[in-house]
Amino acid sequence: MLLFLSAVLLCIPLRIFVPALGVEIAPSDLLCLLILPYILIIHHKINKWLLLSIIFSFISLIYIQLSIQPGNIARSIFSIAFFFKPYLVYLLGRNIGESSIHPDRFNKTLIYLLTATALAATVDAIFMKGHVTIFTEFERIPGEVIYGAVFDPTFFGMKFHGSNGINGIAVFFSTAFMICLALGVIMKPKKSIRIISYTGMLCSLILVLGSGSRQAAFGLIVSCLCCFFAGKMTVGRIFRAALYITLAIVTSATIIAIFSDYFIELFAKILLMTDNIYSGNWDGVSSGRLGLYMIIIDDLISSPIFGTGFGGYGLFNSELGYFDNDVSTSGYTPHNQYLGAIWKMGGLAGLFYLIFLWSIVKPFFKIPQSDEFQKRFYIAMMAMVIPFFTVFNVFQDGLSSPSTGPIFLLILGFYWRRAFDLSSKNNSTMPAQPHAALHPLN
Repeated sequence: MLLFLSAVLLCIPLRIFVPALGVEIAPSDLLCLLILPYILIIHHKINKWLLLSIIFSFISLIYIQLSIQPGNIARSIFSIAFFFKPYLVYLLGRNIGESSIHPDRFNKTLIYLLTATALAATVDAIFMKGHVTIFTEFERIPGEVIYGAVFDPTFFGMKFHGSNGINGIAVFFSTAFMICLALGVIMKPKKSIRIISYTGMLCSLILVLGSGSRQAAFGLIVSCLCCFFAGKMTVGRIFRAALYITLAIVTSATIIAIFSDYFIELFAKILLMTDNIYSGNWDGVSSGRLGLYMIIIDDLISSPIFGTGFGGYGLFNSELGYFDNDVSTSGYTPHNQYLGAIWKMGGLAGLFYLIFLWSIVKPFFKIPQSDEFQKRFYIAMMAMVIPFFTVFNVFQDGLSSPSTGPIFLLILGFYWRRAFDLSSKNNSTMPAQPHAALHPLN
């Protein structure tokens, strides 16, 4: 029951607007609130690096509040809570993974729900809306209207979280593609599950390419490359990789043709980007990210140990540069998980945070490939971990995004014990044996 409830809230990221707070939240935020008592009672252990990061983040907050920014403590505490809340889902995944739930059941639950979500949005896009993305005015935050791209498909008439703007929801469907690929294809479950996974992948591909989101498409490409080339290569794998790449190109070209009306509008944006490249305006090419990174560096020079204490922009008289003439500073993030963490919590807490991230993914890179099950497991994990940490965390706040971070962390937590056990056996003198939990149910 806990698995199904968690999967529903994570796999169908609907938009929930809270008038009292004036903010939009995701179903994963509700899940974090619901599981907090469960985690505190059941999960007695917490990663020491995560705990140190949280403790020193509060120290940074207290220092900044006392010395630089008095009177903003409520907003800063709220910011800390939102930053660390996805890791409650990671701990939930650890608890579910160490229970009696078989991986096949875990995988099927996610695949069914993700495919249903992608299929509903794709049907709405093709038969009801006639497009995936439109350019229009929308309210970014209450009282602040901007003109930009909007993800228009819905889930049976209900808007998706992050659909005002395309990157957040597009990255979610890119993540859905990776999960269906990894757990529903690479792991080689039953044929019926593979067919459902292929359906989810195709629908997610349509939504990602139709959205025009660069990082979502790039992450999807990196995931496919990891699937094709991770692990030990054979002549058969090289042939299949070439075949799959050809099919992917044909499929992508077909999707672009179907959504040509939108891509005609997008072409103007591409021309603008090309002009920025030729003129050397790299901040324009990166949609202002380089300018935000320079602000981060300036702020960290001013406060290397304590950062901004989750106080936001403007703490050290920083300007928003690229965004100054567009919108206010409220709500903006550096769009980089690693730099953003150090900037918010300071160098010391940020160091502990980065060590924590490495500690939860390290076992997956050390999975042995002594038999067919281990090879599949290794490739499946690489098809999710590498694109998430090298694309979504670099060009977006991947782990902090309420639509993508929690579902990814749930999978990491669920499979962490299995990866750790396999890597430990590989490092011991005993020959590595296939983990019983990795064998499919008959």
